Amino acid sequence: MDLLTDTIADGSYDGVNQADENTEPTWAELADREIAAMARSGSEFTSSDLREVIGEPEHPNHWGPRFTAARRAGVIELVAVRPSSTPSRHGGLVRVWRGVT
Repeated sequence: MDLLTDTIADGSYDGVNQADENTEPTWAELADREIAAMARSGSEFTSSDLREVIGEPEHPNHWGPRFTAARRAGVIELVAVRPSSTPSRHGGLVRVWRGVT
């Protein structure tokens, strides 16, 4: 499942496309599968929750394209923003997602 290619094919999101092109494909596929699984659970989740399951990508910019693709594909919706619980984020804001029903 390559959500990003299917949903951002017109080149209008060059930064997102560049980050996606530089993402290790196996990690991206795993991230897409796990985002979909978390969405199906009905629970709210963040990238921190996903990080606990699949680990870190090679670069922090690789998270954005995965969530952007899932949102654009109608898999998830934004429900809140809160401070991150990940120590390396130093309380930076993180989006809270939920599966679209």
